[in-house]
Amino acid sequence: MANEVFVRTTGKELCFLALYAYDIAGHSLQELSSFVWLMDVYGFDKEEGYLPPLSLSDKGIFRHGEMIFKGVVNELTLIDSELLPFLKRPIDKLFAVDKAILRLGAYLIIFEREMPSEAIFSLCAKFADLYGENEAPSYIQGVLGSLAKKWRNQPQDGK
Repeated sequence: MANEVFVRTTGKELCFLALYAYDIAGHSLQELSSFVWLMDVYGFDKEEGYLPPLSLSDKGIFRHGEMIFKGVVNELTLIDSELLPFLKRPIDKLFAVDKAILRLGAYLIIFEREMPSEAIFSLCAKFADLYGENEAPSYIQGVLGSLAKKWRNQPQDGK
C-alpha cells in the first residue's frame, strides 16, 4: 500500500510540474505528457533536492502523472471557469505555480471523487509549501475549500 501511495502522490507531483511547464514553456502536449523534459529539470535540481529521485523506468508513476495531466488539459476550460469565482484576480494573473496547483486540485475535486477532499487539500498545500510563495498554501486551500463545497457537499434531503 505504501508504494501505491508513493506512486500516486509522485505521479500527481509530476502532473503539477507538467502543468507548470505547460503554462510557462513552449513544450507540446506530447512532450509534456511523455515527461522526457523532466530529465532536464533534474539537471537543475541537484542542490535543491525538491524532486523525488526518479528515472524514466518508474512507469507506474509516469503513467499516473500522464493520466492526470491529460485529464486536466482536456478539462481546462471547465476547471478555469469553476475556479474563477473563488480567485482574487483573473486566472491569467496568478503565479504560474499557484495556477498549476489550483488546476490540479480542481481537477481532483471535480473528477477524482474517490480521493477525499482533505487529502486533496493536504497534497496541494504540500506542493504550495514546497514550490510556492509563503502565503500560497493558505490561499490555495481556501480556494479549493470553496470549490469543494460546491462540488463535494451534497444537500441532505432538504435539510
